[in-house]
Amino acid sequence: MAGNSAIWRATTNGAENNNSGDVIEFNGGAVPDSKSHIINTHFQLISSISTNERPKVTGDLTQDLGFSQLDVIITGSFSTPSSHLGSGIIKKWLIEAKTNTAFPFGRFGLRLNDYPQFNLTPSGDRGYILYDSTLTRSAEYQKVDFVFKLRFNGSIGVSPYSW
Repeated sequence: MAGNSAIWRATTNGAENNNSGDVIEFNGGAVPDSKSHIINTHFQLISSISTNERPKVTGDLTQDLGFSQLDVIITGSFSTPSSHLGSGIIKKWLIEAKTNTAFPFGRFGLRLNDYPQFNLTPSGDRGYILYDSTLTRSAEYQKVDFVFKLRFNGSIGVSPYSW
């Protein structure tokens, strides 16, 4: 765990993998290489609401339906695009299955040492699903900018504030 952040795809044990094919460490990490950097991480927690229209009355009624979803958007860059390994790992992850029998709600984990509130190690009850990735190659600056999107899936559990 040399990098201060990581995203990984869980295998059977659910722990963060040190296998270079299933983890990307950021900001000082060595796996799969030292060329991955997070610039910004965005967390969007959404509650569902229902709007009950009230004709002929000013203002509709809004009903709180509770927590609905958590989206995590990670932006950053891979330096030296001709030799880094991160883009290939992301391509593989997005093409292959995002769940399996051990992790039916998502195989992806997140570790942010400096902001652990949304860290998650996948389990049989919850996980992140990596559902979107945008890679932008900048030939002028010799880097690939990325945007990775993860969505929380599964049970928030009995202690919903510490996963």
